[in-house]
Amino acid sequence: MESSELDLDTPERELRKALSRYRKALKESEKARRYVEGRGLSVETLHAHGCGFAPAGKWIGSDNAPRLVTPHTTPTDDGPRLVNLSGRYLGTCPKEKRHRHVTGNSTALFNAAAIEGEPTGSGGPLVICEGPLDALSFIEAGHARTVALHNTDGVPWGDLRGAAEAVAFAFDADDTGTEDAVERAREAVLRGYEAHVIPDGEGTYGGHNDPNDALQAGELTLDYLEGIGTESGTDAPDPSGAKNDSMTDGKNAVSAGTTEGPERPANGSGTGEGQSPTPEATGEEGGAQE
Repeated sequence: MESSELDLDTPERELRKALSRYRKALKESEKARRYVEGRGLSVETLHAHGCGFAPAGKWIGSDNAPRLVTPHTTPTDDGPRLVNLSGRYLGTCPKEKRHRHVTGNSTALFNAAAIEGEPTGSGGPLVICEGPLDALSFIEAGHARTVALHNTDGVPWGDLRGAAEAVAFAFDADDTGTEDAVERAREAVLRGYEAHVIPDGEGTYGGHNDPNDALQAGELTLDYLEGIGTESGTDAPDPSGAKNDSMTDGKNAVSAGTTEGPERPANGSGTGEGQSPTPEATGEEGGAQE
């Protein structure tokens, strides 16, 4: 996405100032540490990927709840650009109040840095998650090539060009997640990617709702990813150990295809409307990672 296309009612400079405060608070807050570790993650991993914590009353938007903060970033020729912040409520609340972002700003990827400067085919498949905590769970487990959309339909296909030959969609295991993952995989195949869906069958998450819970419980492992993208047309192992066909029918099917390389669409980025960002953003004025 070109900078001129971004809608930023809150300027990037203001977002970075807020994120800098939140990143400091993340390291200092025992409440945030307990929540993060309760999700099977570490404060160090979150901080290294630009995340923070907004204590009660400190969220940049009109909300007084304590929130775990993740950056929305979009790739540019000059490096990732911070375009928004997401805040996840710490604790129990109605679903409609669980997530907040800065109103009036475009959304983008979490961890967009994972697709910058990576030649096609390097580092294994690009894992595309629904939410940042799921992406962080793959990162914590050792698969750094992971991003999150903050939804299930805003794949920035233009930004992914040349960044990977194989993609694996790991959305939530509800009806929306499983159906949209298959649809996104089909879109990927049409663009020339080898594409896979996790989960690929009932019970792949071991009864858990999302990758974060499944990875934490040991029901999902990185073994599945090791066979993806290594040989065109080779079936990848089932995440839970069962045999899996790379092209099957059904709601939870793995959708995979192979071509000589990712398509280079002529129509630009193809960024989906409402897509939420990702990359490694920081609150530093210069954008350098701490």
